[in-house]
Order: sequence, then structure tokens, then C-alpha cells
Amino acid sequence: MLLDALIYSKNLNRYLKPVKQLIELPKKLKLIRSFKNWTQEEVAEKLGISTHAYAKIERGETDVNLSRLQQIAKVMDIADTPHPN
Repeated sequence: MLLDALIYSKNLNRYLKPVKQLIELPKKLKLIRSFKNWTQEEVAEKLGISTHAYAKIERGETDVNLSRLQQIAKVMDIADTPHPN
């Protein structure tokens, strides 16, 4: 029983890790933007979206598809490969 619980827990963590990273995404975007001394307006303009739409991304109020994530990574000049940890 304990072994089953540990196996389940280990497998669950494998699936929860990407979810945790997505939850942290808005904080990371804001941090990177701030580090670059960019406003939300500047990032939104580079992405070709409204400031309101970008602000919702930074607040985690909207889903972001892979294409948009890649676009953000390119605009912010950050790697689009996953971190090893």
C-alpha cells in the first residue's frame, strides 16, 4: 500500500511539475520585463497585442498557447528550452 502511494506520488510529481512552472510563468514574465526596464506597453507592442491582453498574461488571467510562449521568449530574448531542474 505504501509502495503504491509512493509510486503514485512520484508519477504525479512528473505531471505536476509543468503545471507548477505554468503557475510561476506570470511572475517570471514580470521579473524579466522589469529587469529589462520595459513597460507592459512596450512588450505588448513588440508582441503585436494590446497592453490589456499582455497585462492579463502577466497576471495569469489568460491561457497562453505554445505559439504565444515562443513569441514572448523571442521578444524577451530568453531561451525557449526547458530548465533542467
